[in-house]
Amino acid sequence: MTDRRDARGREYPLAGLLQLLILGIASGARSLREVEVLGQDLYHRSRFRLSGAPSDTTLDRTVRWVCAIELGKVLASVVHQMQRAKQLEVDPEVGISLVAIDGKRYGTSREKEHPEAVVGGSEDRTYYQVHALRAVLVSCAVKPALAQQVVRRSIHEGESTAFPSFVDRLLETYGGLVECISVDAGFLSMPNLLRLNLQGVGFIVALKGNARRVKAWAQRNLGKEEADPPQGWQAQRTEGRGTSREMTRSFARVRAEGLRGIGWHGVASEVWRVRQVGIRDGKRVLEDRYFLTNLPPGRLRGSQALAAVRAHWGIENACNWTLDTQLAEDSVTWVHKDNGPDVLAVLRLIAYNLLQMCRHRVLRTAKNRAVTWRTLMIWIRDALVNPVDVWEPDGVG
Repeated sequence: MTDRRDARGREYPLAGLLQLLILGIASGARSLREVEVLGQDLYHRSRFRLSGAPSDTTLDRTVRWVCAIELGKVLASVVHQMQRAKQLEVDPEVGISLVAIDGKRYGTSREKEHPEAVVGGSEDRTYYQVHALRAVLVSCAVKPALAQQVVRRSIHEGESTAFPSFVDRLLETYGGLVECISVDAGFLSMPNLLRLNLQGVGFIVALKGNARRVKAWAQRNLGKEEADPPQGWQAQRTEGRGTSREMTRSFARVRAEGLRGIGWHGVASEVWRVRQVGIRDGKRVLEDRYFLTNLPPGRLRGSQALAAVRAHWGIENACNWTLDTQLAEDSVTWVHKDNGPDVLAVLRLIAYNLLQMCRHRVLRTAKNRAVTWRTLMIWIRDALVNPVDVWEPDGVG
């Protein structure tokens, strides 16, 4: 990390300040003042080369001056550390190293202090947020965040147009870890899919109204609504069996050669159909979803393809949900100016990865892994403040 502070103001080392910020987020701090208090209470402050407790003003200046792109390299180093520790092994049920990419908004302010912020809210209460692309490795239990890139609204850039440069960065940083990319229909465009083909990267992309001809072809060849596919279902899985939340998912596929007749020759290898049948408010609900993929036929078994489609939502259910509800990404913005919102967003991703690493590596028993996020954060703070007498979770030594 480049230290851009004035030499006269470097009372504390940059690495120590950043580590304190990350630990503050991971232990549940809701303001820079609470991070300052954590710094005062740290038992082993010398390990972070902090001779004293930095004030919230010092932490504010640090967040504003740090480069978010350079901090993204720190995030990548954390992921590589997890990879070396063999925490990113592919789940056999999924069968492929799968990266989910989706859009995310972060940082809330009343004024447009970030050049790329977009307005949200209602007439009674408006606010500004930054729109970014986020990537999460969803094919392993840890589901770490890999990278984030701001969508530049100032040049009318959207998710789909920001996608190619974001993928380029992912491949440059992680190489073969990005074996296949899973995205929603908003990223579906012929240039994006052809680019992934040229880069030798697999894709699984949802079909919706922005590719009507392709979706119509999929429905003709795989069936729709109550109709079963002519080829028959190749995989089926029922969850919550015998309960009011029972859900059955079924999978079918067809080769995509016929797409050449509607101008999609050579883009995809297969088209998939996933049917989901469940009970909602006491009524049977059926939902069909269709997907394009360039994966070689037979690369995934039917059950693995079904699991891969399901795994995509790990970006929402694991990463984004945790950042929103536990780390207060949408509601608590400590710093609004300069690089503040972008830097805090990456710091939260690093903290999320460390929490996930702790949950899946340190808390090895099923009982410990089932603890709430808030309890885990309290354990972390206790270990930082009073490691001598801190109570150890079951099976942790």
